[in-house]
Amino acid sequence: IKPGRDPTLVAVSETLAETGVHCSVRSMLGTRLHPKTGALCSYFLCDYLAGEAENRDPVENSAATWAPTSRLSNFIDLESIYPPIIDALGATHV
Repeated sequence: IKPGRDPTLVAVSETLAETGVHCSVRSMLGTRLHPKTGALCSYFLCDYLAGEAENRDPVENSAATWAPTSRLSNFIDLESIYPPIIDALGATHV
């Protein structure tokens, strides 16, 4: 995020640009240095508004798909997910 830009607006615009999904930010979950990339990442809990998930940025993303939280471990190693995300999804559903 460039200095002076609102992180919530960047999250909304980047989600649309990279996935085709319109969303609104409900709350911030936190920030961390990403363990694999070293990038400073901000995490937000968002509400879906409209759109179909698609990968509009294959340089930065390998895929975009809807997945039920009960099957999340089929797509990503749960230990690599930022813990506040697991909490936001509800640990009983992951």
